[in-house]
Amino acid sequence: MPRPMHQAVFLALVAATWIGLHLYLYFRVASSFDLGVRARRVLKAVLVFLATLYLAGRFAQTRVDPGVGTVILWPGALYLGFFSIGVSLLLLFDLAYTLPCRLLARLRSNPGPAAATRVARSALVVIGAAALLVGGHGVFVAWAGPEVRRVEVRMPGLPPAMDGLRVVQVSDLHVGGLVTRGYLGRVLDLVESLHPDLVAVTGDLTDERDGGDGEVLRRVASLKARYGVVVVLGNHEYYVGASRTAAAFERAGLTVLRQGHRVVGDGLVVAGVDDPSFLGGREKAPDAVRAAVKGAPSGLPVLLLSHQPIALDAAASSGVDLMMCGHTHGGQVFPFHVVSRLAYGVLTGVHRTGDMTLVISNGAGFWGPPMRIVAPPDVVEVTLRAAPDSR
Repeated sequence: MPRPMHQAVFLALVAATWIGLHLYLYFRVASSFDLGVRARRVLKAVLVFLATLYLAGRFAQTRVDPGVGTVILWPGALYLGFFSIGVSLLLLFDLAYTLPCRLLARLRSNPGPAAATRVARSALVVIGAAALLVGGHGVFVAWAGPEVRRVEVRMPGLPPAMDGLRVVQVSDLHVGGLVTRGYLGRVLDLVESLHPDLVAVTGDLTDERDGGDGEVLRRVASLKARYGVVVVLGNHEYYVGASRTAAAFERAGLTVLRQGHRVVGDGLVVAGVDDPSFLGGREKAPDAVRAAVKGAPSGLPVLLLSHQPIALDAAASSGVDLMMCGHTHGGQVFPFHVVSRLAYGVLTGVHRTGDMTLVISNGAGFWGPPMRIVAPPDVVEVTLRAAPDSR
């Protein structure tokens, strides 16, 4: 299937799901509270307005005026988060309780409409309150800023002089949209406080069209680190300008690794690949990984940066010792924890694929709903330790 057709099918599925969930919520509320004709019309209008608010904000932000778009985007993004939490809880309740009870009542020819209505109404109130509490906590967690997650990885072949080298990973900041430059400043201050030897940015740094005015990129490029700042491109860099955004990164002084590598210090190969959106699809990722490490000095440990945690087997078989990724956001908001795990098989944290260590960041920012549920934002500090070469 051609790539534009893939995108059209994906967007159609997302639209159908979004519309279907709102229809479900409408009929659930209307039937539980026995709404009249006028109240049903009001409910329809409110749901249509809220359902389109986020898209309207995105459109206004990129096509009309960024300030106006942000004002519209805020309530739309909050609704997106609260709706996702609430409707997911309601679906779980209906599948676990309402549906079995109705089936049992039909089998017994005793529907008990009054009792069923009271339970359905109470469930909506309780679930609505729970969504507000959980979502509100999620907003607080997101805006509190990233925590530092510390990982130690043994690297066969790492020169003793580089033992203890600190790589600080920053991923998925999504500056622009709702992530402000003030928030960016807090993250960069945190990164510099860790005194990194190398800063690795694993994609989705900016949501600003064509890299914006360059200020964000220059601020990232100016981070103090012994071996500088290296970057790989994420899917959002593709969405907001593709090659134009990549060019803006390079103009800002960032080292962008695109199916290539560099040797830092006394002997660490740092390689990087583009997000599959630049490559033409996920099926191109294994070849991109092999191209990134091709020609690297033999015997040196290899650190691979990739936005998405894919092509893991190709990376491990190509001699990669450590692979650092982002993209999943650790799930960010329920139920996307489940969706991300199904899509990638891994979600967050440290994993092993053969002899390769995989580190996945939750991301330092957020996208869509300005909230984080059981997936706090993070900056990952990886300390490399020399180890006997077992390969």
